[in-house]
Parts: sequence; C-alpha cells; structure tokens
Amino acid sequence: AVKSAYDVWDGQPCSIEASNAVVRAIGVVLDGLDETMLNASTVTLVGDHIMIPMGLVTDGNTIGNENTYDPGVVNGSDTSLTAALKAGYVMTDTPYAASAGYLLNAAELYLPDRAVGRLVETPAEITATLERFVEFDGVLDPDTTTSAFVAGYDFIADGANATADVINEQIDPAKATRLINDEWTSDELEAGLIDADPDLASISAHFDHNRAVPALADANPSADLFTTSDVRNSDVVGNLLDALVLSIGCHSGLPVPDVELALTDTDDWAQTFAEQGATYIGNTGYGYGDSELVAYSERLQELFAEQLRTGAVVGAAQMAAKQAYFAELAAVSTYDAKVLSEWTLYGLPMWQVGGDYGT
Repeated sequence: AVKSAYDVWDGQPCSIEASNAVVRAIGVVLDGLDETMLNASTVTLVGDHIMIPMGLVTDGNTIGNENTYDPGVVNGSDTSLTAALKAGYVMTDTPYAASAGYLLNAAELYLPDRAVGRLVETPAEITATLERFVEFDGVLDPDTTTSAFVAGYDFIADGANATADVINEQIDPAKATRLINDEWTSDELEAGLIDADPDLASISAHFDHNRAVPALADANPSADLFTTSDVRNSDVVGNLLDALVLSIGCHSGLPVPDVELALTDTDDWAQTFAEQGATYIGNTGYGYGDSELVAYSERLQELFAEQLRTGAVVGAAQMAAKQAYFAELAAVSTYDAKVLSEWTLYGLPMWQVGGDYGT
C-alpha cells in the first residue's frame, strides 16, 4: 500500500492529496506495529520531505498564512514544497506520532502520543548523525552540559526571558548567557551561539529558512543578517557538536531540499545544524508570539525547557510540551493548532540531555 501511494505521488509530486496519501499509508503501517512493538515510544523519519513526505495540514489562519511565503526555487517552477505553501498548508511530522487527528474549523490538529524526529538531508549527514549517537551513547554533551545561550528581542523577548528563567533554575545562572534586547548584532549572535560553545541554545528572532534577523537588523535593514553560511564558515569548528538548538522563528525549521533551491545559500537551518552535529527544533511555518503575554510559540518553547528538567529524552520532552500546551487551552484556536503542528525536531528523538541539565 505504501509503494502504491508512492507511485501515485511520484507521478504527481505537486499533489497535496497524493503526498498526504503516502503519509496515511505509512501511518497505517505504524499503527499496525502497535500490536507487536508495545513499548515503542519514538518514530524516526530518515530523509527530507521529498523522500518521506511531511503531513500537509490546512493553515486556517489569516495572519501569517503559509501561502505568503516563497522560499525561491529553480526557475520559479512549482515543487512539492512550494505547491503546498501556495495552497496554504502547514508542513508537520506530528501525524507520524499521533494515533488520531482532530478537525478544527478550517484547520487540522494532530497531538503526538509518540516522540518523532527527522534526519536530514544527505546520506553522509544522516550517517554521521547515527554514528554520533552510538559514539556518545545517546547523551548530548555528557560531560559539559553546564552552559546555555538564549537570544531574543521585540515582542518575543518576554518568551526568551521566560525560557532563560527555566534554564537558570537548573544550571548556574552565570553560565546561562542572555542576549535579550533590541540592539544585538549578527556578530554578537555568532559569538553567543558558536564561539561561546553553549550546550543548549535558544534563538527567538525573525527568521526565514536560511537567514535570521538580528535585533539591530530588525530596526535597521542595512545591518548584516545572520545566515546558514555564517554557521558553516565559522572559524570555530566543533562547538555545536552534540548541542541542542531551539528556535521559534518563522520558517526556522522549514526543510527545503537542495535540489529545489535556486539560491546560492542552499542549506536550510535544519540541514546546517545537522552538518554541525547539533540536534535542532524549529518551525516549518510562521511562528507566533504575543507582546503582552508569553503565548503561542513562546509558551511552547518555555514548556519544552521545563520538560527537559524532568530528565526526558529530547523527543519525549517535545511531545510532553505539546501535550501540556494543549491541556492549558480553554479553547483551541487555529493559531494554537499551527503552533503545535509546526515545531519540528531534526535529529534522533532518543537523545538524552546529560550533565547538570535534565538529571
């Protein structure tokens, strides 16, 4: 059944229905494994969206609808990715981790009951990820998890501070660096994220799939952006190895296959952090926050930081954070559904956060 669904999708790569039919066919296989693998708690997807498709769920929002985002592709022609975005769909891996979905007005919601992660993008990068897991016995930075870096600004500064506060309760506050103001630069972000060698990092900023907007650039368009090339070409090598990096930035976790891009800076954030040996969580679509409250994507990230303190593996912490977010809601909006769908884990979901954090 899976092969038949793939055959149809191969002939209609821009078809939303054909893509989702593959997801459903794989989902049936996963559901069937429940009877023989009673203790299975994680799902790992090996390959990017054009190998194992993400679930495509309707974006029911008027603010930040995915039909307004164009990643730029070869010759401007449609691909499986751009066709989904243009039609207003959110890309999500949660259907692979959920027993059932829910209809929510103009949107759909899948709440995970398993942890799920995705490995991207090339065979060499995926192999290196698997080898690291074996080499380090599945523990992220087992000897040095004593430092963190949290950046933020604008209306998501309160969420960045809330996440930093949770982290500070677990490790020495002097080792949890905050870059949370409206004036920091690309160089300061690089210094905090790469040069300082943090083991846990969170970047709450405006993003696209291969660039981030530093605080100063948000107010001054002539200021330098921070790009995936800045990470790949850094003079400091190896500092992101076995780190855990988070972002709630718009499209910070959108996986754009290299073969579909017309841009020279082809690597997206998910692939870039995979190259550096980091586990990464980012949004496949527009992230959301609130200027008055720690809400939406901000709140989900804060809940994730709280779950890490329980000692949960990374994927389980993300799953529990999504469940806790859902449990807090008096009513579920289409924005809540999107927040829960789009925050995606890139890396093996079984990684344990070691050292002083998560123990």
